[in-house]
Amino acid sequence: MTHNRILFTLNASLFLIASVLVSPSSAELVGYWNFDGNVDDQSGMGNDGELIDASYDNSFPPQIGSGQSISFENDADHVFVEADDSLDSEIFTLAMFIYDRGQVGALERLTSREGDTFETAINVHPPFNGQGEYAYYSGAGGGWQWSDEVPPIEEWQHVTYVANADEEELSIYVDGEMIYTSPDPWFTLPTGFMHIGNRWNDVEGFDGLIDDVALWDEVLDDDAIKTIATRGVAAFLNPGAEGDYNTDGQLDVIDIDLQSEEMNKEPAQQDLAKFDHNNDAVVNIDDRTIWIKDLRKTWIGDSNLDGEFNSSDLVQVFGEGRYETGSPAGWAAGDWNGDMLFNSSDLVFAFAGGGYEMGPLPDGVAAVPEPGSAILVLVGVLLLVARTRRLKMH
Repeated sequence: MTHNRILFTLNASLFLIASVLVSPSSAELVGYWNFDGNVDDQSGMGNDGELIDASYDNSFPPQIGSGQSISFENDADHVFVEADDSLDSEIFTLAMFIYDRGQVGALERLTSREGDTFETAINVHPPFNGQGEYAYYSGAGGGWQWSDEVPPIEEWQHVTYVANADEEELSIYVDGEMIYTSPDPWFTLPTGFMHIGNRWNDVEGFDGLIDDVALWDEVLDDDAIKTIATRGVAAFLNPGAEGDYNTDGQLDVIDIDLQSEEMNKEPAQQDLAKFDHNNDAVVNIDDRTIWIKDLRKTWIGDSNLDGEFNSSDLVQVFGEGRYETGSPAGWAAGDWNGDMLFNSSDLVFAFAGGGYEMGPLPDGVAAVPEPGSAILVLVGVLLLVARTRRLKMH
């Protein structure tokens, strides 16, 4: 009997695991086109696109940090996605990054469904008093609707359209913030094939770049939309642990040294999606402090990452022999400020952090010793280093 119960429990567990694998949390993602060298559907639903006249561009949103986008220049330029029932829902979230080069004289479509069952656009059409606002069309939901938000010219911006027939409303989000909700009830079912970059009958195309287009047949919440707008769809689908850059399940010396490498790249080459923790469009010392204190929850100067900054860390880094030599150094060898060297600036950075001999970093507490005592400790360390170097010279 015991043997049978074990087998039953094991089989039940395997069934649950299989159910989770078959029905992942992203199962409602029905189309995802990241445009990185192809227009294939990355969602697994098989809604692959076909590139018509448009071209790939090596530009990409800084929030994503790498890849390519699609450049649309002429009215006929578009990505064609064949009709499929999986794309049809009156409840959906449609998200994308756009780079507007400036529209002229019409409702320039970002996306469109066959027969105008649903369209998203930049409204520059004079009869609608258009100034270039984000807009959408729903024949069964009030016709053309447009917001007051005009996308900046030649800057990446994220836009999300969220339709909820249960609530009879459609909302527009820009850079993760809701900027508009339709005044007329929403109860439209988009159907037919889909165009990205122009109207379904190959007119009134968008002049600019589009990237990271994704369609869910559900309403994503505000936090999810914010994550997608600040980090991209791939980061939303595979979040991992923030700061675990090599995705090995640990926040360790390898990760913080990878961060140092990123900090020393030109800003345009930095992978912001992974390394820009405060979303200020650059990877710098502020992101390093966030990794150390907020993510790894330790002190600046904790070279052995045991949760404390004390004499054992100083013994370790000076034992590596990199101090003021100009030789490359990692976190474990004294590079605390991320410039990939170990010198006096690292000591200043570490002792200014206030963690020396303070024990583990308290949760939510910025424990800082008296400035005078921190300076005395730092001066003592520097004198000791200088004395040791003089002895070696003799």
